[in-house]
Amino acid sequence: MKRFIKSWFSLSTREIRGASVLIVLIVLVLLAPYAYNLFIEKPTLNHAEFIETIDKLIQVKSETPAPNKILSSTYFPFDPNTVAFNDLLKLGFSEKQARTLVNYRKAGGKFFKNEDLKKVYGISEAFYKQLIPYIAIVSIEMKEQTKSDKLQVDVNNAFSSGAAKNYSSENPDLKIELNTATPADLIRIPGIGPVYAKRIVSYRDNLGGFYSSSQLAEVYGLSDSLLVKINHFLFVDTSAIQSINLNTVDFRTLNNHPYIDYIHTKNIFRYKELMDTIIDTDELLRNHLIDSNSYYKLKPYLILK
Repeated sequence: MKRFIKSWFSLSTREIRGASVLIVLIVLVLLAPYAYNLFIEKPTLNHAEFIETIDKLIQVKSETPAPNKILSSTYFPFDPNTVAFNDLLKLGFSEKQARTLVNYRKAGGKFFKNEDLKKVYGISEAFYKQLIPYIAIVSIEMKEQTKSDKLQVDVNNAFSSGAAKNYSSENPDLKIELNTATPADLIRIPGIGPVYAKRIVSYRDNLGGFYSSSQLAEVYGLSDSLLVKINHFLFVDTSAIQSINLNTVDFRTLNNHPYIDYIHTKNIFRYKELMDTIIDTDELLRNHLIDSNSYYKLKPYLILK
């Protein structure tokens, strides 16, 4: 039995040498990584240089104007169905966009509502939001009311020249509250016809109410001279304003307000994701989420709960 076991487990001198060499090789392979780390100096990463490179990239990106970001433009009311090519350029359209819009009209295309302007290839949502207050499409309904507009102009001229009856003396107690007035109420004011009345109510609904009668200057067609003449007929009840709760408002509702554009809305919602809750509306300004002009116009509508 011992001979049988010895014949199976005993090694010759040659086999012992081979096994020894194999064991040495295995040990060397296992120790190689440690020896490498011990004798080879690792390259040192320059984190400061990396951070500086990232900062430069961010700066370049921030200085690069986004598509349709208007760096220098002149805002004025326009009808996309009739506006001239050069006027489109003044509004901030690129030459390609302006040419596309003009070609669309030449091909028989028409703009029936504000959203139709987005049919023009290349117009971003942010640029469209900037243009909304100035889009003044003469609809079929308004064309049918040309006589009403003419009559309204005649009334304005008569009112300014004193040829009309002294409406204010006949109605010394006439006061119209802007946030609850209907078109029928507004027509009672001398100088305000059915078209202007509808525009005022439409713009008021888009805003969520007026906090000052001076906001009427933003309504298309109302001249400064007319606003001065009708101002004493008007007063504003700010309790009727539809407030916007910054902590609960959805993206679409905030983005649809005339005083804020897509970029500002996106900034605010990114900030909300980071901070979870906005404690003070001035955080929007301090953190450069919105420009100061837009912020102070929007602020009366903002609440926090």
